[in-house]
Amino acid sequence: VLLAAMGSESGIEIDIWVNKDNKKEIKPRRGPPEVTEADFFSSLVNAEGRWIFSGVLNGWAAFTTMELVKIKSKLKGRTVRKLWDSSTSKDPPKYFKSAGSRLQFTLRLPGWSNRGYSKDNPGFCWWFAPFRPGGPAVTHGENMIRAAAQEEYSNAKVVRLHHFGHRYAKEVESSKDRISYHTGVLIEWDHGLYTTIVELAWRNGIGGYGGKSNWVEDRDSDNPVLKQCFPAQLFQPYIEDKSEIRMIDIACKNEVEFVQYLNKYTGKKGRFLDPSIKTSLEPKAEGRTRKDIAQYICNRISHNIEYSEPTTMPPRSGFNCQTFAANFFGFMTQTKEPCFSKLMKMVFTPNHKPFTTAEGV
Repeated sequence: VLLAAMGSESGIEIDIWVNKDNKKEIKPRRGPPEVTEADFFSSLVNAEGRWIFSGVLNGWAAFTTMELVKIKSKLKGRTVRKLWDSSTSKDPPKYFKSAGSRLQFTLRLPGWSNRGYSKDNPGFCWWFAPFRPGGPAVTHGENMIRAAAQEEYSNAKVVRLHHFGHRYAKEVESSKDRISYHTGVLIEWDHGLYTTIVELAWRNGIGGYGGKSNWVEDRDSDNPVLKQCFPAQLFQPYIEDKSEIRMIDIACKNEVEFVQYLNKYTGKKGRFLDPSIKTSLEPKAEGRTRKDIAQYICNRISHNIEYSEPTTMPPRSGFNCQTFAANFFGFMTQTKEPCFSKLMKMVFTPNHKPFTTAEGV
């Protein structure tokens, strides 16, 4: 059963810390995950020569079935000593007692983890719909398309889009912070009841931070509504070099109310710094319904799940919030929208094709 769950394809690999002090109290949902030696090995099973962890790792409900592939110890400085490797050793996982108080274990997730948060639902993307008649809900992957077709306002159409950006609020900004802008697209609908934020960011950036989003009013409460709606699969430690696309319906009904929201939370102790709307246009793309948007997003994320910093020097055109927002806005408005920052404008080349066809189709 465990081997069937893992599959034959290699999935994403994660590093965790295993603490040899079995009496240590470890906080749940740490990033990177940490467990005691006793807890880890009590859940490790030998499945025909493959060592499978079968349990809930450090409280992360998404991490339940994974294969142990490497054990390493970190010595002084950055030196790493490999103690055990599943590809070269036929012996059970082992290490020396003198290896240190904490060891780094590498675990491999099932093959489907390369394509989405769950086995039968590909796509690293999700949509938070807090205004549904049936109550707030989060759908993810290709299920977003099916859910969008069943929404009360499934036939609503996009009437205007806004390409916006901001820096993240910090009391003391570094030189990098002062040139780092997060960007996204605000969608206005013809029903005029709410708008939708579309943004690309680090994979699990919300799930890894306790379900907190700048676009949700109760972000700082003990139990934000977004957290309450998050499926277990979306609670994972964030990954800086992988991406996800998020759609979040917000109470602002139009551009004016959105600017008011930005201003409300602007300041060094707020959420945003220097927010602005760069471009506002009406859509020209043929498909403009909620289902169409969900399909475009699933198509786009299927082509590239990596994430590269927009402040890389020398600048290079990668897949990040700025290139995504410019391309999505440009695709929907049928324009060659440039990136938000001067740095990214120098290397950015518009590419709208990935929104229309999923990879491999």
